[in-house]
Amino acid sequence: MNNKLLALILAVAAMGSFTWWVDQLTKELEDPSITDKGDRMDFYMNDYHVSVTNEDGALLYEASGTHLEHWQKSEEVFVTSPKLTFYPEEGPPVYLTSESGYIPMGAETVELRGKVVLDREAYGSHDSLHAVTSNMTIWPEEERGHTDEFAYAEGKRYRAEGTGMTIDLAARTLELHSKARGTYEN
Repeated sequence: MNNKLLALILAVAAMGSFTWWVDQLTKELEDPSITDKGDRMDFYMNDYHVSVTNEDGALLYEASGTHLEHWQKSEEVFVTSPKLTFYPEEGPPVYLTSESGYIPMGAETVELRGKVVLDREAYGSHDSLHAVTSNMTIWPEEERGHTDEFAYAEGKRYRAEGTGMTIDLAARTLELHSKARGTYEN
């Protein structure tokens, strides 16, 4: 076979392949169902702050952080350095911070990931509260939280630690679930 004929056949085959590839690419660009093979971030916010109120306009809680990403298809939200501030009917605000957070589709829970710190100042006959744990699920509308991880809590008159912790901000309780031990000074 002649080298010129072979080169011509290869050039025609290459041109045909290139034409097919351009046609496929054009179809993908025109049909979003073909190109949407995965989830995409549709917006993000830096240094965000959200306030949630009841129907009367009273502040229930606030959420803030350094970065928030919303993913379009899954409707998931990922946050960096989240801070939740709850405003109970009685007593000072309660602050929850963590390294990162995740809000699944539906937004009924907030997953605080990494180190989680809870702080509340003393008021009335209630001691101050400083608690540290990790990987805590928060139900903001119910003002509750839970973790299965090791946790410790301390105030001016007490120190306690255990595995697993549930907080109920409305009832003003903190419960350690197992291997709990602590000290209390009256």
